[in-house]
Amino acid sequence: MRINTNIPALNAYTALTRIQSRISVSSRRLSTGLRINTAADDAAGRAISNKLRLQIRGLESASQNSSNAVSAIQTAEGALNEIHAMLQRINELTVYAANGTNTPEDVQKIQLEINQLKEEINSTARTTDFNRISLLNGAADRIINSSTANILRISDNLANSTFNFDLIAPATNSALASTTTFIGGTFPHDSALTINGIFISINAGETVDSAFAKLREAAEFAQLDITMSTDPNGVFESLTSRISGSEYPIVVNSSDAALLDWLGFDTSAGVVTANGIMTIMDIGDDVEIAIHTTTFPVSNSQSPLSANATVTSSGNRVTIRDTAGRLIVADIRPDLLPGNDFELMTLREGALFVQIGANQGDEMQVRIPRINTSTIGIDRLNVGTPDLAQLALNQIQYAINVVSQARAHLGAYQNRIEFTISNVDNNKDNTVFALSRIVDTDMAFEMIEYSKNNVLLQAGLAVIAQANQRPQSILQLIQ
Repeated sequence: MRINTNIPALNAYTALTRIQSRISVSSRRLSTGLRINTAADDAAGRAISNKLRLQIRGLESASQNSSNAVSAIQTAEGALNEIHAMLQRINELTVYAANGTNTPEDVQKIQLEINQLKEEINSTARTTDFNRISLLNGAADRIINSSTANILRISDNLANSTFNFDLIAPATNSALASTTTFIGGTFPHDSALTINGIFISINAGETVDSAFAKLREAAEFAQLDITMSTDPNGVFESLTSRISGSEYPIVVNSSDAALLDWLGFDTSAGVVTANGIMTIMDIGDDVEIAIHTTTFPVSNSQSPLSANATVTSSGNRVTIRDTAGRLIVADIRPDLLPGNDFELMTLREGALFVQIGANQGDEMQVRIPRINTSTIGIDRLNVGTPDLAQLALNQIQYAINVVSQARAHLGAYQNRIEFTISNVDNNKDNTVFALSRIVDTDMAFEMIEYSKNNVLLQAGLAVIAQANQRPQSILQLIQ
């Protein structure tokens, strides 16, 4: 028997210390509801839980991203719905205009409403944005950077690269000029003419000044600039198209040669058709483009742009198609001079990328095409004559098809993203469940452990008390 070292008491104390530690852990778990409060509780579980938390937070952000993308798509689709409604109204007006029972004044009023609707289409496309991001200006389709040209569209399989071209000749504007001197005084009888389909009536007794006022108004509708002499006996100066290229001519029609002479148009350049109508036309020149040099780094197994690429042009718009059929459409700056090189550099493909997952590469592309009267083909819509109205019906049908296709794509994007949101939310819920199984306290089990350890704690204290009594038995030996 030993006094200095009470082995039973030390053993009981060691056990009591462990029990107190377990009670402390149980108390912490019961009070926080977490099974892992420190890395010492479960080192591997702590590492796994951190990754799961990262995934959960990322999935929450991805769900919010997708919801924002749906809102942006709905904004764009709402604007396209209004554009669609305006196109339907333009189609309705064009059908009215195509009817032979309309007077020229009726047709001119119809054209006036059509022009206003076209302006509103452009205004709607220009002002539609989400979070200050324009949606219908083509920025969500292709974004290209160049100091000398603006790219409208690039084919989907065209690699990011740099193109160098040489401008041979700039596009010119259609112009119609005359050296015929005005006939002074008033016009003797009722007559009429059209300029690019815009009807102008001239009444008996009309003065040159009032006739010019009508010409100015018609030129504005026809997107023409008009200059003239202020002297009633002077010389008619010119009509000039505001749009470059041969597809935008100036056409003056009248069956009254005397009226054309009185207004100063040179009828010697006119062509008399079978029905006796005099047509005066002057065509602008196309811009000429040649490939000067090309730099096209090969990437993603795509071939470089061939030096034999086909280059065609119409006005300021240049179409470049390589031998593989990949397409570039460009708008050339009008101040470029012949012989100047210019560079088209693609910075990125420009689609609207939506981060729909928590990991790298979890993204989808949303493309919203550029929508305005030019891209849907109605910027020069004219219903001034029945023949033009019939042609306009085809143009409107094409425009409606373009807008309908854009809306169909947006609807498909929205449906896909909504399914993505459901899938992301489901992934997040399952990941949360997995995290809960790792880090959350099983309260029932922990209460059992806590109660057990409390009993053991009390038992340990009792054992230590008994063990401390044992050395007192040595006093009996001394007696």
